[in-house]
Amino acid sequence: MKKATKEPKGRPVLITVNASAEAEGDEPESISLLTSGELWEEEDGYRLRYEEQLDETTPTQVDISLHKGVVTMQRSGDYTANMVFQKGHRYEGIYNTPMGALRLALFCTQVNHAIDDQGGALHLRYQLDINEHYVAMHDMELCFAAKENPIQ
Repeated sequence: MKKATKEPKGRPVLITVNASAEAEGDEPESISLLTSGELWEEEDGYRLRYEEQLDETTPTQVDISLHKGVVTMQRSGDYTANMVFQKGHRYEGIYNTPMGALRLALFCTQVNHAIDDQGGALHLRYQLDINEHYVAMHDMELCFAAKENPIQ
């Protein structure tokens, strides 16, 4: 019987997430989150993992892979989705919620990230459609720093 191998721990990081969504004719909605997570260097990029909990919801595990020009995000918990962000490309997938599954589509207009051994930043801008209907333009800025060097 093959023994399961445990994934090595990543480098502890502090993470700030600032996100906004703006639908036509509506005031922008914003969220901010301060949390901790882990960062791994991979062969061709980086992986960042953290837990987010907004209001009274069940925590969501977020796993982000950052590669040259492409960012993937996997969200698991009560609300799950796998998303791919690549400038100028449309991604289609499923957004699973406790009430059922929704068709998700996003068109990414901006993907920027910079990482070094002390931390980094990720900026995403994308249009979100649910069940083939425009929902909003989303902006997400995520900054992270090694816990030894907290975010200022």
